[in-house]
Amino acid sequence: MQRAAFIQAKRRFNSAMKALDRLVNATDLGSFEEAWSDFIVAAHGVYLKLEIGAKGHPKSEPWFGRKVRERKKDPLLRYIHAARNTDTHGLEHGIAYRTTTEFKSVAPTPVMVDGKRAWRVEISPEKITAQSTEAILTPVTDTLHKDTFDPPTMHLGQPINDPDPIRIAGLASVYLLNLLNEAEGRVA
Repeated sequence: MQRAAFIQAKRRFNSAMKALDRLVNATDLGSFEEAWSDFIVAAHGVYLKLEIGAKGHPKSEPWFGRKVRERKKDPLLRYIHAARNTDTHGLEHGIAYRTTTEFKSVAPTPVMVDGKRAWRVEISPEKITAQSTEAILTPVTDTLHKDTFDPPTMHLGQPINDPDPIRIAGLASVYLLNLLNEAEGRVA
């Protein structure tokens, strides 16, 4: 593994972590979508840099080939890759929104409604109305190969009970960190 490629892969991982932080702390839907897009693009960049760094290295090239096959088989990794491809080369980004409206009696301004972020709150003397919007992943279609990928329900053989974008990005981040740790042991 070329050291320069590993260093650049770590930079892409750091960009993914910054995007994940922005995803978690987004206060509006536009910021949420932008952070998701930045995350999946940076995650893809980790793979690209490691691929370049592994080429021509007898121990790294077969290792990276196994990691690419793992990405093709694992539903979460496959979804992140397909979402990046459709985000970059198509018009989809894999996120939709479900909005619910709750009416509450007069109380302090709520910041959460049913455990979901309240994006819009209106207060009058009679009631508080909070519209809560939940981001959900949607199927994405690889425009080049015309394959459709559903939001993941499994990762590394384990079920994913709640495949919301933040959880999926968090699981992908852990995987990418482990990938980098393995790559570091191959740096020449």
